[in-house]
Amino acid sequence: MRPLSKNCKPTVNGSTVSFAISDAGQYSVERAGTGHFKDDVLFLFANRPDTSVPNLTAKNVIHLKAGIHHRNIDLTSGQTLYLDAGAVLFGGINVWDAKNVSILGWGTVVYYGPQSETHDDGWKNQKNWHPLTTHNVQGLTVRGVTFVGRSRTWSLQTHTTFDAVFDNIKILAVNPQNINGDGIDWYGGGRTKVLNSFIRSMDDCFAFFTPGSSQDMWATTRNTAGEVNDIYIENCVLWSTLANVFRIGFNGQALTTRTITMRNTDVIHMSKGEWHAPWALFCMVSPNSKGKASHRDYTFENIRFEEPIALFGLQNPEAQFERILLKNITMLGEPVPSVVRNTTRNVTFDNVILNGKHVGSEADIPLRAGSRQVENATFGPIR
Repeated sequence: MRPLSKNCKPTVNGSTVSFAISDAGQYSVERAGTGHFKDDVLFLFANRPDTSVPNLTAKNVIHLKAGIHHRNIDLTSGQTLYLDAGAVLFGGINVWDAKNVSILGWGTVVYYGPQSETHDDGWKNQKNWHPLTTHNVQGLTVRGVTFVGRSRTWSLQTHTTFDAVFDNIKILAVNPQNINGDGIDWYGGGRTKVLNSFIRSMDDCFAFFTPGSSQDMWATTRNTAGEVNDIYIENCVLWSTLANVFRIGFNGQALTTRTITMRNTDVIHMSKGEWHAPWALFCMVSPNSKGKASHRDYTFENIRFEEPIALFGLQNPEAQFERILLKNITMLGEPVPSVVRNTTRNVTFDNVILNGKHVGSEADIPLRAGSRQVENATFGPIR
């Protein structure tokens, strides 16, 4: 039973598994050795009662009752989409040039689009291209809904979207046809909270990019610049098959990120491969080694890794990464050696325990041969 921090102790009697849960949250019931996208697991999403159901007969509410619905939905300013428990929407949700939009309920959105299975077009910011796509939005609330991606595209893609709250959402993007299935992506924007949520992604759980890169992710015609600021993530459960917890920037992106916080989160499974750098908690990869990026003020506290991963996969030599606090971090298993090829400075390791060993020096991270030194690193005491 994961997350292990919930301390659920199942009892096995033949083909029957018995257990008790005492807290709302997201749980994964697994056989021993589970960790790949073809593994069979049972996800349990234990929700608290919904005490804030809107007036479902109001003119600004689109109400989907229990049953199957085949349609794409475009939401405009002031509208609410409410999905009853048992409502399954086969299609995409678009929020474009809008303010104060809500997507609520206990229903499920299943997206199966026309993307190629052989290459990644999922980065495109266009309508009906993801389970949820936003563009130029001020004020967005998404609560309770489950999003399932069944084609090769990103899941929740936000573009220049501010003041958003994602609360108790569930993202499943894990079939072999969705090798690029991210969890939540930001093309610019910020002032966003992700709370009490579950992400089972094939690719990165979270990713930050410049707004302009939504037209040319590989920077084949031009470099881009932009910002993603003030992202707060708390009480989440994460699982990535092929990539990172955070991807920060890409080819030719002069991306600025500030004030990124994650607290009290369980990472129950993680990939151990690499693409230009080991897949990691923090990944900054630019295959063309371009992008004068600047990232600072990252706070990560009470993070529990149930499998080993690299802390840093920092391949872009033009990026700056500084003022990072890693506090009360635990990792089961021998950590994957990190790569640091950019300027990384002012990093505090406060009670970071990897494979039962306190990180008291750079050698304990550890860094792969050829990495640059972490400048002005501070190593805090064991608590």
